[in-house]
Amino acid sequence: MAKSPFQDPIALWRDMLDKWEKQVNETGNKVMGSEQFSGVMGKASTLPLQMQKLTGEFMAKYLSAMNLPSRDDIVALGERLGAIEDKLHRIGAALDAKGGPAQPFAGPPRTRKPAPKAPQG
Repeated sequence: MAKSPFQDPIALWRDMLDKWEKQVNETGNKVMGSEQFSGVMGKASTLPLQMQKLTGEFMAKYLSAMNLPSRDDIVALGERLGAIEDKLHRIGAALDAKGGPAQPFAGPPRTRKPAPKAPQG
């Protein structure tokens, strides 16, 4: 006795889903294999990069007009500051190796005397 589709609705659903999936896969493979699709996808993938570049250029001009530093300016400043810190560490290490001052430099000596107070009265 043959099974009626009404006896097993899940089997009917599974069969329809399998057929639909095979058809979609075949159609997708045909479309994605074409040169036109490759060209469109290539152009579409470069669009966000172009937008990012234009946004960066716009922000650099805007920040320059507002007399504010750009990201590149801040990065360059950080690199310069890092180089200065490295140089200071090397100088400190060289002074320690030569028996230099153990105390950090406190500044120039205070030799200026305060002005005398005017007599009151």
